[in-house]
This record gives sequence, structure tokens and C-alpha cells, in this order.
Amino acid sequence: ALKLVLVVAGVLNSPLVLKRTGIGHPDALAYIGVPLVATLPGVGENYQDHPSIPMSYVARPDGQTFDEFLRGE
Repeated sequence: ALKLVLVVAGVLNSPLVLKRTGIGHPDALAYIGVPLVATLPGVGENYQDHPSIPMSYVARPDGQTFDEFLRGE
């Protein structure tokens, strides 16, 4: 490419796209049979799950909700 190309596939898929195109740790790419284009050992190595905790609240009958506040009610 004559210009810079930016490929973004999200947190989980960006490392996969990079590895499938030959960017990553040489040993990992050789293991899956992908020819090495650029050595970048950190691709996909520092994944950390980000669990979320769902929370719900009940508003008092005489209280104002955040939606009402935002709408100016």
C-alpha cells in the first residue's frame, strides 16, 4: 500500500486479524502455518476479561428519575 491502512476489528478480533495476516509472534504464526510478515510478539498476548456487574435501582414513587431529569420534566 502506498498509504497507511488502519484495520480495526474490536478488542477480540483485532489480534486475530493481525495474526491471520502474518503479524505476530514468529512461533505462534509458524504453528498455525501463516507466513511471517512482521514480528510483533505482543499481539494477542495480554488479553484480560472485563466482567461487568449488572445493577438495577428502583426509584421512589415521588422521586425523579434520571430520564426525567435529562428531559427536563
